[in-house]
Amino acid sequence: MSTSKGIYIDALGYGVIHLNEGVSFNKVIQHLRDLKYKIEGEYFGYFHRWFYLNYFHETMTRGAYFAEDKHDPYKNWKELFIGVDDSLCIIMSEGYMKYMEYVELEQARQSSKRAQIIAIIAIVISIVFAIASIGIDIFSTAIQLLF
Repeated sequence: MSTSKGIYIDALGYGVIHLNEGVSFNKVIQHLRDLKYKIEGEYFGYFHRWFYLNYFHETMTRGAYFAEDKHDPYKNWKELFIGVDDSLCIIMSEGYMKYMEYVELEQARQSSKRAQIIAIIAIVISIVFAIASIGIDIFSTAIQLLF
């Protein structure tokens, strides 16, 4: 398994990076395999479907994405995408927005961690100065008592 952000985020990110020229399903699969993801068997079919729900190819209509047979939900799906996996697709707005939301969330998490570290440092500095202030008061009181 990859130590990356997650297979779907990595797949969307690859599409965002190649937004202008587009990507093919097979290029995305190769990219994910290069990141050490294992996409095989039944999961390959699920990922295939997910890809075409988030990427658009000019020969397809959006309505066809959801045309399913109750007995074989992937029957129309398989037929719809025959020969398309090497064709360039563009990430759809929903996929793009999902990726941007992820990026914003990660940035917010990093900012939150930085704010926590700064707050902890400020508390430690405050404690050090409070202890120093108490020490100075005790020292000055002791000196006044001696003289």
